[in-house]
Amino acid sequence: MNKIRFIYPKFTTSISLTKSQCSLDCYYCQSKYLSHMKSLSNLHLSKDLKSLLISGGVNPQGIVPFMDKKDEILKLKAKGIRVNFHPGAKIDKNTAKAIKEIADVISFDFISDEYTIKQVYKGFYNADDYITSIENLINNNIRVVPHILCGVLYGNIKGERKAILRLKEMGFNEAVLLVLRPPKDSDIHSPEPEKIIDVVKDIDMNITLGCMRPGGNYRKKIDILAAQNNFSTIVMPHPDCERYCMENDYIIEKGDECCVF
Repeated sequence: MNKIRFIYPKFTTSISLTKSQCSLDCYYCQSKYLSHMKSLSNLHLSKDLKSLLISGGVNPQGIVPFMDKKDEILKLKAKGIRVNFHPGAKIDKNTAKAIKEIADVISFDFISDEYTIKQVYKGFYNADDYITSIENLINNNIRVVPHILCGVLYGNIKGERKAILRLKEMGFNEAVLLVLRPPKDSDIHSPEPEKIIDVVKDIDMNITLGCMRPGGNYRKKIDILAAQNNFSTIVMPHPDCERYCMENDYIIEKGDECCVF
């Protein structure tokens, strides 16, 4: 019998450590995702708060600056609040050691295609940065959940499957797939849902369809395809996907925090 996990992350709050500032200024974000996040200073502690997704813009050194907020984060952890940290992709050994103190888990954006990195990030990162960073994190016994943004090359699929296979070679058994949401008023389109499914076809890993993906009919189609193709988890599933799984007798588990927990 098929099993699936649906995530409704109402008890996880997203935090930006840099407000809307970011040295990358990626074409698909332009800080709009950061601008909707709270800061530690205006975080409301309630009995329902279980965890934080701590992110932010990267600094010129390629990481989300966190050392000046470390004590605040540790105080929150002492209250039993778990931390998912999204750190950037230039993590040296010393930074990895410091991250271990504050993070329960790492959401790590992973790309292995050098052409894509050069085109999208304009020389800010290279492929070795991603490999070295992820190795430094796992060598410090930090749980890392790789995230792959499908279509990041201006809506084209290039290198995403290669990235999944590389992660598999490195010993990972889980990954989160995200889908490009094109900027408004651009001629860029999200990849066809079937192409997203093909990225992980016949690869034995626990695959999550993450929160970043288009809505509407696109979401309906890709969510049902993900369920049909044995994705382990779907974040905020389309109602028609929920209905499909119930009608087809899936064993459904539900979660109320960020999907990496």
